[in-house]
Amino acid sequence: MWTAATRGRMAEIEKKTKRYPTDLTDEEWAR
Repeated sequence: MWTAATRGRMAEIEKKTKRYPTDLTDEEWAR
Protein backbone atom coordinates (compact mmCIF):
# COMPACT_ATOMS: atom_id res chain seq x y z
CA MET A 1 0.00 0.00 0.00
CA TRP A 2 1.30 3.44 -0.91
CA THR A 3 1.08 5.80 2.03
CA ALA A 4 2.27 9.39 2.32
CA ALA A 5 5.25 8.17 4.33
CA THR A 6 6.11 5.63 1.65
CA ARG A 7 5.94 8.23 -1.10
CA GLY A 8 8.15 10.56 0.92
CA ARG A 9 10.69 7.81 1.55
CA MET A 10 10.68 6.71 -2.08
CA ALA A 11 11.08 10.32 -3.24
CA GLU A 12 14.26 10.66 -1.19
CA ILE A 13 15.60 7.32 -2.41
CA GLU A 14 14.79 8.21 -6.01
CA LYS A 15 16.75 11.45 -5.66
CA LYS A 16 19.73 9.64 -4.13
CA THR A 17 19.82 6.66 -6.47
CA LYS A 18 18.20 8.32 -9.50
CA ARG A 19 16.35 5.10 -10.22
CA TYR A 20 12.71 4.39 -10.96
CA PRO A 21 10.52 4.49 -7.81
CA THR A 22 9.39 0.95 -8.58
CA ASP A 23 12.96 -0.31 -8.47
CA LEU A 24 12.95 -1.00 -4.74
CA THR A 25 15.95 -2.15 -2.77
CA ASP A 26 15.89 -5.30 -0.65
CA GLU A 27 15.64 -3.09 2.43
CA GLU A 28 12.53 -1.39 1.10
CA TRP A 29 10.90 -4.71 0.19
CA ALA A 30 11.56 -5.93 3.74
CA ARG A 31 9.49 -3.07 5.20
